[in-house]
Amino acid sequence: MPLIQRGALLQQQQSKAQLSVIIPTRNEPLIQVLVDQVHRAFSYIDHEIIVVDKSDRLPILKDARVIQQHSTGLGRAILEGVAMAQTEWVAVMDGDFSHQPRDLALMFAGIGRRDFVLGSRYASGGRNLDIPVRRLASRAFNMIARLILGLNFSDPMSGLILAKTTVFQRVRPNPIGFKINLEVIFRATRLGFRGGEVPITFVARRLGKKQGWSPRGGKNALLHSRPSSSKMKSMTTFRPHLPETSGPLIAGTLLIILLSDGFPTLF
Repeated sequence: MPLIQRGALLQQQQSKAQLSVIIPTRNEPLIQVLVDQVHRAFSYIDHEIIVVDKSDRLPILKDARVIQQHSTGLGRAILEGVAMAQTEWVAVMDGDFSHQPRDLALMFAGIGRRDFVLGSRYASGGRNLDIPVRRLASRAFNMIARLILGLNFSDPMSGLILAKTTVFQRVRPNPIGFKINLEVIFRATRLGFRGGEVPITFVARRLGKKQGWSPRGGKNALLHSRPSSSKMKSMTTFRPHLPETSGPLIAGTLLIILLSDGFPTLF
């Protein structure tokens, strides 16, 4: 039975919280500061923060549920967090301040009738303040992913997502690697879920070391995705635009495999 469904069966009591913010971490020196900022950003609603940690030593955090990751990989860490969530909505964000809590709060405030919302560095009003080489690689791989998967989103690989818990339950992602959101977005649109995006500001991490990316993880994330005012005013709703056949998808995925070997941490 999939991890998310197992978690749902274990959770018989409904939580008063509306939102679970899931933060996968590994040796993040500023995680408590981030937790505090998330609480301030969502002070107007009932919420919870779930930190799924694979550090050398499990951190002791105030006002957050900390669970030790038992699986391997960032994508699996996210699934462990979603399995623990008892709320209608779940959000996933990085633990290194690349994603801003205020942007996530704007996404939640403007969700409307959408089933999921992405944070976009490239929507009108968005910014990517990462180092130049990573900005260039991010643009390139986003373009390739959009073309391959037929996604009408400007930034399906930002890593910041807010979705109904039922989206994860219906999609039943099976990530190999760390680009789980790409799989969720692709499969959710195929299932008819309504998605949108909000411009965000993405910044380079403050302290610590960027978690590594393996070429195999990046390749498999795409292989598994193939077929088988202000910022709130800038939110856009999209309808699915899907490839008719898998031939171009497979060919494009092979191209990404060849390209991605040279960019081990640049997404």
